[in-house]
Amino acid sequence: GSDGTSPIQSALNYSLNVVLPQGTYTVSSTLVMRTAGRLVGSGAEKTILQRLTNFGDTLQVGDPAGATFNANDFVVKDIWFYRPFTYIAGTTTSIDNPVAAGAAAINVYGGQRGLIDGGFFSAMPYNVILEQTSLTSITRSTFNGIWDPDIVGLQEGLASIYLKSNATTVNTLNTIDNNHISGGFFSAARDVTIGTVTFNTTVQIGAKVGVLVNSCEGLNITNE
Repeated sequence: GSDGTSPIQSALNYSLNVVLPQGTYTVSSTLVMRTAGRLVGSGAEKTILQRLTNFGDTLQVGDPAGATFNANDFVVKDIWFYRPFTYIAGTTTSIDNPVAAGAAAINVYGGQRGLIDGGFFSAMPYNVILEQTSLTSITRSTFNGIWDPDIVGLQEGLASIYLKSNATTVNTLNTIDNNHISGGFFSAARDVTIGTVTFNTTVQIGAKVGVLVNSCEGLNITNE
């Protein structure tokens, strides 16, 4: 479909409650959501934010400089953050739709009482980054990534969820509940050694780390 970046950003600027009907919306630059904003789709298989080019984060919540707004009371719900690329087991050795190494589907800077719920996340270096957040929940979402330990060109997915800190502030009292974190990709059969036993099998090559915690005080992870 046509590029939806400008109309979606205009809606986020105008309203704190943006509902995206069923459909595929191409995004070509980072969307920015205000504090207390809500971005709600019609279901993770129905409302799709699709990125086809290399830019930064797909959605930014809050201001990394802390100068204008934070991420208090935000909601992102029932949306598929989609990024297509071709993977054929035994054939693909690099990603044909690369993105910047530190990019995320959702990057949250600061704030309290946020909610990411009912999402579906295609492979990215990070699916969700929380930085300087508290009382924020990630629930009922599915996360995919790709990190093949044997193929350098497929070492992209550093973590599905990254709780990041800076020099002065940490994350506190966040919840990661009832999510599905997986690879979504399987390698061709290869030799795998565990201890002293070697066997030939396919390998699920998901993100390198499911949940990467740089810092968090009072983290609750359940039903993953």
